[in-house]
Amino acid sequence: MLLALSAICLTPVALRICAALPKIAAAVRSPALIVAIGELRAVSVRSVALSATVALAVFGGVAIGGARQDLLAGIGQATRQYFATAPVWVTAGRDVFNIGSFAASGPAAAAARAPGVAAVRVYHGGLIDLGQRRMWLRGRPAADGSLLEASQLLHGNLVEATHQLAAGGSAAISSRFAAEEDLHVGSAFAMPTPSGPHRLRVAAILSNSGWPPGTITIGAAEYDRLFGGRQAAALEVALKPGVSAARGAAAVRGALAASYPGLDVRTAAQRIALSEGSARQGLRTLQEISLVLTVAAALAVAAALAAAIWQRRRRLASLKVQGYTGGQLWGAVLIESAATVAAGCLLGALLGVGGHALASRYLQLSTGFPAPFSAAPAQALITVAIFAATALAVIAIPGRAAAGVSPRAALQE
Repeated sequence: MLLALSAICLTPVALRICAALPKIAAAVRSPALIVAIGELRAVSVRSVALSATVALAVFGGVAIGGARQDLLAGIGQATRQYFATAPVWVTAGRDVFNIGSFAASGPAAAAARAPGVAAVRVYHGGLIDLGQRRMWLRGRPAADGSLLEASQLLHGNLVEATHQLAAGGSAAISSRFAAEEDLHVGSAFAMPTPSGPHRLRVAAILSNSGWPPGTITIGAAEYDRLFGGRQAAALEVALKPGVSAARGAAAVRGALAASYPGLDVRTAAQRIALSEGSARQGLRTLQEISLVLTVAAALAVAAALAAAIWQRRRRLASLKVQGYTGGQLWGAVLIESAATVAAGCLLGALLGVGGHALASRYLQLSTGFPAPFSAAPAQALITVAIFAATALAVIAIPGRAAAGVSPRAALQE
């Protein structure tokens, strides 16, 4: 809110800067530019209000769009690291989070006999209720090498945490759950199991990896001991050297087709694309809100500017009496409008970067989502381009009509 108020307070300064261009006007010697600068120097309350509206709209678009990009980038990075442990995955249908279940022994043995397969590891997963949260429980095989996504680590040492999970008795938990239960690295908490509550030591604290309630990650051996290992959420298929992921997936698919037709075989790249597509679909509304905000504000500013230009027809007529042509006046109107819009766009984009950083940080703190801030100049440029193009396109038509006013209008009472 302070940044939004700053956009309003700094708008007159931005307009004054745009108006302080006499040297450029003298160098270019453009009648349209000279008229436009003369009008800009008389900064009115209406101009300030319009430019402030531009600044606020661009500020909101850059902040919301940037935070969305950070969230998608964070989830995408987590997804790529999550599926990087095996080139081929077998799941129960299009299971994005690997929380389904199927009998492990038969499919694992069949997949292991497929040509080009080096090893098959059983991955466990599901949902578990802890307090008010339905958390994503993940049991990762020790042979994965990396049991945690490095980009999601908030507290703890990645190497030490991996060793602790593989050894058993420890878990990595999400930050929001840790904050609610006042847990930190080294603390212990009770997790419900079929045989009763079981205490686990916190080895690391992570973000939620895209699952809003949060995650709990333990070793596959620990999962087998606490929940039984007959059911698998997925199979991780390692391939022999020289065997491509596509070729390995085809071989495993053929080995499972006859006896286990309900299982889905995909390469890691295909699983990543499926998960990222799901995340983008869930955040589509946020993108639409940002776009609607930008376009609606651009149309509102364009309508207000067009009305203001139309009310100044007598002033334009007096300039015609002084010898300016309709084309020159139309150019002056467009330059003045562009300067008003540009002042707001520049101010809004600069402050929007700060809003973007705050919004991404807010997402991390309030939801636990992985949304590390990264500058997104392309996002800011796209927002500014959409706003400026929409506003100036709408202004051009009434501006042309106002510039065509008869010189006689200057003599009318």
